[in-house]
Parts: sequence; C-alpha cells; structure tokens
Amino acid sequence: MMVCKSLTIKSILLACLLGCFLWAVPGTCSAAEATYQITESELVQLQTNLTKLEKNYKVLLQDSTTSSKQLIEALNELSEAKQSLEKCKSELTTTQQSLVKAQASLQTANELFQQYAKEEKAKQNKLEWQRNLAIIAAMYFASRK
Repeated sequence: MMVCKSLTIKSILLACLLGCFLWAVPGTCSAAEATYQITESELVQLQTNLTKLEKNYKVLLQDSTTSSKQLIEALNELSEAKQSLEKCKSELTTTQQSLVKAQASLQTANELFQQYAKEEKAKQNKLEWQRNLAIIAAMYFASRK
C-alpha cells in the first residue's frame, strides 16, 4: 500500500510541476488574446469620439424620422394633387363636351337666323313691289281723271 501511495503523490507532484511549467510559458497551451496598451489621453480621445458618434447617431436618427414624416406628408399631398388633377380632367372633359354642344347649337341658331333673314328680305322685297305697284296704279288712276 505504501507503493501505491507514493505513486499517487509522485503523480500529483508531477502534474503540479507540469501545470506550473505550462502556466509559466504564455501562449503555448491556451489561446491568449492579444493585449494592447493605451494611454490615458488616447482613452479620453476615444471616449470623446464615441460620445460624438453617439450624438451624431441620435441627430441622424431624428433627421431620418423627420424626413420619413415629411415624405409621408409629401406622398399624401401628391395623392391629393393627383385626385384633384383627375377631377379637373373630368371637369375639363365635361366642359369640352358642353362647348361642342353649345357650338352646334350656335351653328344651328346661326343657320336658322340666316334663313329667317332671307325670308324677311323676300317679304320686304315683296312689300316694296306691292307698294311700288300701288303707287304706279294710284298715279295711273290719278292721271286718268
């Protein structure tokens, strides 16, 4: 039993010695992360830069939100303008159709007026002939007496 105990103590001491050796040699057994040294002024500058970046980010985020709202408003206004344009186009079409009808009515009225003027001129000429004939007949009968 003594042999077994000494073997165990020997193996424990050997394991500890091996552990100390591995611990003393950096980077051989563990994947140690590279370390860097930074001065206090560099750290302050880094913190200042991070603070500025954070402020810039907040400003950009606010500007982005504002721009999004403005874009939505502009799109709504554009939609309203399109609807208004469509309404105006419809009204213009209706007005053009009314204008065509009015021009046709005016043309018809003009033709009727010209026909009426011809008829009145013919009546006027007939009355002038009748008057002239009556004057001639009255002169003829007056000169016979």
